[in-house]
Amino acid sequence: MDQKQNLRACPEGIIFEVIGQEIVVISLATGTYFSLKSPASTIFALLESGCHRSDLPAKLNDLYSAPENLNVEQIESFVDQLMSESIMEYCKSNDGKGFDQGTIQSLAVPPYQTPVIDKFEDMQDLFLLDPVHPVVSTESTKKTEEHANQ
Repeated sequence: MDQKQNLRACPEGIIFEVIGQEIVVISLATGTYFSLKSPASTIFALLESGCHRSDLPAKLNDLYSAPENLNVEQIESFVDQLMSESIMEYCKSNDGKGFDQGTIQSLAVPPYQTPVIDKFEDMQDLFLLDPVHPVVSTESTKKTEEHANQ
């Protein structure tokens, strides 16, 4: 695959949420959940926001003020792992909503370290028994909720 292609979070297979300075990702297919802490969360946010894979080292260099231990092979390996875990996939153009610059900067917590994915399988049975569903809020739902709160 061309290294300049965009990546995005797999739209059908995962949900993710920023919690503090971490991104938690849940695989709806397997019930596995992942913890991405800095710089892993920063890389995920950059990719989801349309940053090309080959531009990651330069972006990380800026966000972490030129860290000495920034290693391109480790970044590539981490991105490959995101794909092998079906967290991210190639796309022609990233049409995801992405993250705002403030969120990306807040995820870039020094010092820069090797990006890793913490993988947890201890709650698979619970997630698969009672799957998590993305919440879609519509105008009528908002009005119903406002009415109930009055």
